[in-house]
Amino acid sequence: MTGDGIELPSRVLVFGASYVDARAPLDDTLGPPSLDTGTIETFSSYGTCPGQDLRVLEYAGGALQLLFGTPQGGDRMTFDSWVLTNDGTPSVVPRASAFLGDVTTFGLGVGTTVARLQAGLGESLTVNPGDELGGPTFRVADQSSGLFGRLTSTDASGTVTSVQGGPGCGE
Repeated sequence: MTGDGIELPSRVLVFGASYVDARAPLDDTLGPPSLDTGTIETFSSYGTCPGQDLRVLEYAGGALQLLFGTPQGGDRMTFDSWVLTNDGTPSVVPRASAFLGDVTTFGLGVGTTVARLQAGLGESLTVNPGDELGGPTFRVADQSSGLFGRLTSTDASGTVTSVQGGPGCGE
């Protein structure tokens, strides 16, 4: 799971890949989703998503969510973003990987502490206290398009509650 998509054993599934082309490799790697929303409105429990429609595949009871949508004026559904959440069983889904430098990767996911993020990511990490609506957040500027997510707090003992790659949906 990177800021550019998902690295599967058979190929890298980058953001913008068509749903039709993505589904078989995802099923081969992750198995069947625990939930397939089918095509739904872009304003939903997942937030307000860009585009003209939305389809979400959830794995491990929602611990991993893969969001697909058809861009405004587009004619095919494409892979837009992925989200790791604290729903379902986060321990059984892949972790996110930040690419630091030429060959270093740093794995993170739900439950990673702020202290571990700071130690592993250094200057690539930005922690923001947020506001009363959104709460504390973090952003990783790495060799990919970057990652972002939510935290329980900005203290060293605070933990990651979600990680996202891709543009995501608004509140």
